[in-house]
Amino acid sequence: MSKPTKTTQLPSVPTDASPSERQFLDAVKQVIELGEGQRGDPLDAKLTRRDLVEMGLAKLKEGLRGGVGAGGTLEPVEPPPNVTTPPRVADFQAQAAFTRVILTWGRPQYSNHSHVEIWRAQVNDIGQAVMVGVQFSRIHTDIVGSSWSGYYWARNVSLAGVRGPFSQSRQAETARDADYFLEQLTGEITESQLYDSLNQRIDLIDGDMEGSVNARVAHEREERIEADEALAQDITQVSASVGENQAAIEERAKVTVDGEDVNAQWTLRLQTTSDGTPVVGGIGLEADGDAVTFGLNVDRLWLGHPSVDYSQEGKVFPFIVDGGTVYLNEAVIKDASISYAQIKQAAVDQIAADSLEATEAYIGDLNVWDLGVENAIQSDNFAPGNSGFRIRRDGTAEFMNGYFRGNIHATSADIDNILSLGGNNVVITEGSNLTARNLSTSWRELGSVNLNSEGQPARIDVMAMLFGADIPVDSSQWYVSFSQGSTSIGRVQARLLKNGSTVHSWGNVGSYVTWAHSLGYLYIFSQGLGPMSLSYLDKSPGTGTNTYTVQARYTGSNMAFENRGGTMTATGLKR
Repeated sequence: MSKPTKTTQLPSVPTDASPSERQFLDAVKQVIELGEGQRGDPLDAKLTRRDLVEMGLAKLKEGLRGGVGAGGTLEPVEPPPNVTTPPRVADFQAQAAFTRVILTWGRPQYSNHSHVEIWRAQVNDIGQAVMVGVQFSRIHTDIVGSSWSGYYWARNVSLAGVRGPFSQSRQAETARDADYFLEQLTGEITESQLYDSLNQRIDLIDGDMEGSVNARVAHEREERIEADEALAQDITQVSASVGENQAAIEERAKVTVDGEDVNAQWTLRLQTTSDGTPVVGGIGLEADGDAVTFGLNVDRLWLGHPSVDYSQEGKVFPFIVDGGTVYLNEAVIKDASISYAQIKQAAVDQIAADSLEATEAYIGDLNVWDLGVENAIQSDNFAPGNSGFRIRRDGTAEFMNGYFRGNIHATSADIDNILSLGGNNVVITEGSNLTARNLSTSWRELGSVNLNSEGQPARIDVMAMLFGADIPVDSSQWYVSFSQGSTSIGRVQARLLKNGSTVHSWGNVGSYVTWAHSLGYLYIFSQGLGPMSLSYLDKSPGTGTNTYTVQARYTGSNMAFENRGGTMTATGLKR
């Protein structure tokens, strides 16, 4: 960047100047010295482009340098990234379902948050963990399958890519696959001795069973010791028969030791034979050296309380198994895995779900990161054109009233009643952008707009950005020769044309004052330049479409002015 231009103090106003000249030059001197920070409050001093560059807020475009019209040579400087280490993820939780683990955490409490990384390992060791997800919301679902157990960690990542510390580990264990384990356990049970014992028919102990009607009690004991095998059993039978119909009960206690194989079994079996069809069932206990098993081979099982008369109306057994179905009247379960549930009514403190489907839901407070709507969101009192609101999936919406603090961008608007703008009522609005260009002493067009206000008054609003430029006297483009203390004043003027004819002029909308000193440099100081806001009300626009054009020029010599953009709007008004 070039070296700062040297400046000197402004001289005193010449004593031989007329009173009006002294008044004007004193005002000019005050404005200049105030802008240069040479008098008054330092907070009122003007910033230069050099100040912006030196403060790191802007920089010169590559290959360019200061000079006339140098305003366009600046470009903003991105602020340095915030490299502060993010805090630890707050309230990190892991909840397991059948095949998925649902991870949630609290709202990030720092300003430049980007996302959260999810890490997983099957042991509680972050050194063995791998990243399994990146999430920009506050919930993540990890699909791991059934019968899985492991640990999770999370950490914040800032917009600058700085990663925070890992959270505490959270363990999760998905549910066992009920179908798989039922099949596996059934196979193990049917292969056990207890299952065989409970399903075998009772072989009656030999004895006298003469006649068509019989009943007896038989008892048999056995003890046997052979080499490294020992066996002992005790059998008691109660039986009765009438013709071919029989009923029998057998209680058997049996223990065996065969080398390293040990087994202890107790069974109580019941058997009936009616019309030649036997039915066998019972209960049993077995210990095989690894586990103790209790089995019931019955069609129906129930549990009751001895102090309750279940024959009374309204009394039901708390637990019944019937035909392969379990019935529970009331249960307190700490942890349950249910493959499929039909629930009539439920009161739940918290639900963590990967997918949720509901025909109707009443929600007091709803926080949604990403919402997909298949039809519409609407209030319960919505009536088209009358009350409530609706937002449809196609992007259309209907509201009763609205207040917007920011900007509203629309291609078109259809307003049934009246839109108020500056005390006037808007019916039509058109607009365009102004052209950025240098000004001269001749009129130059900045922009135009077409409007058909249907014979109603039209308001024209222009917002332009006018700037001057420092002019060095040794410039090949601008050569100025001033004696010390001389001044030159330049002013910007604007006018509005309607269909090519001037309908309004705005006189001096801004001015610049130049002053030269003996070091050979000429400086231009601002007095009223910057944003230029102009308005005009065309009370009689006539019928059809009108073209409104804004032009600008400057007066004075050795000047340099430019417009750096802006907007022009034409609004049809209905009073």
